Amino acid sequence: KTYFRLDEGIKDSILYIVRNYNAGGYLVNQKWYNLKSKKEMYSAHYEYDADNFFTNCVEKITKEFDDFDLFSRKITEDGFFINGTAENPLGETIPIDSEGNTVVKTIYQKDSLGGYVAKKYFQDDSFYKEKVCPFWDYGPKSYVGLFVNKNKTIDFFCSDKYYVADTLYNSIDTLNIRIKIKKTKIFNEIECFRVLKVKNNAEFIISEIDRVLAPMKLHFTYANYASDANGNRRTEIKSIAYLDYRIDGNGTLLVHKLQGLDTLYTPLSEKIELRDVYNQAYFRDARGCIYYTTFKNGYLYSEEQYALGQNRPQKLVDIYYENNNLIKEKIYYPACYDLNRFSALFNYEQKSSVQEINEYEYFK
Repeated sequence: KTYFRLDEGIKDSILYIVRNYNAGGYLVNQKWYNLKSKKEMYSAHYEYDADNFFTNCVEKITKEFDDFDLFSRKITEDGFFINGTAENPLGETIPIDSEGNTVVKTIYQKDSLGGYVAKKYFQDDSFYKEKVCPFWDYGPKSYVGLFVNKNKTIDFFCSDKYYVADTLYNSIDTLNIRIKIKKTKIFNEIECFRVLKVKNNAEFIISEIDRVLAPMKLHFTYANYASDANGNRRTEIKSIAYLDYRIDGNGTLLVHKLQGLDTLYTPLSEKIELRDVYNQAYFRDARGCIYYTTFKNGYLYSEEQYALGQNRPQKLVDIYYENNNLIKEKIYYPACYDLNRFSALFNYEQKSSVQEINEYEYFK
């Protein structure tokens, strides 16, 4: 459950989102509430096949939805309103149910490349639109993530969409691995990652990861500052630099600095997923961002995010974690208000900060 505290000095929090996940970690249901009226404004239910890919989804938008403008009429694929008729001069209206809700049903079908064709229908089963989605837009991510192990090494986990190709170059101190998409009838092998490992203290550590399909390079720096109980040098990640090298030439450099608060002999007790860059367009406009991530006793403890503006860094978000590395609280600052629109009805720009609080409930 996600709550928002929108006014300074007010202890009560307003319920905003409730999300339910299945045992595999996939979203099954979600409900969103209007921050002013506190009534439900949006809900969705998702179903999956045996491979955890979408099969269908039912969404409901109520009259409480505070940012649903100009959609009372049907639009074409290009976003224009459908022409009116003599009976209905303003054009075709979107069907609603007896309670005034807009309901959209989506049926997903896989294509030969692992993507989807999503067909959407209204409450009365009339056709809404069709959208063709590549495989990286829908379904599970085509890669699971980068993880830090208990011994501080990094593993790269792939879904069944990818396999690790043969090593192209292997020397005494360098290992270059290429990860490719499986062959299909449509195209041959296409590289999606290049991973460069270098030898450090008798073990290979990742130096660079080149993401080919989403043009971005990650460069890892390490610190060797102590020895463990067995006398081996202790290697920890010091920072990760993300370089966006898209063709437009407006590359983004994002530095993610990691700080450990754990004691000398306390390894990371669980695998930690490193944060990815999501809103790349914003960071290109803002000329970059810096993350400072802090661990305590092997768990994520806090994170600070800054945008690099033209004159000075501006804080975007403070994040605090609880057990299992789940986010307990976020505090948003004015520099990120354009990134996170909590409610069109709430004038959050007049506030010095907006607080988001998360609560978790586990069930079988």
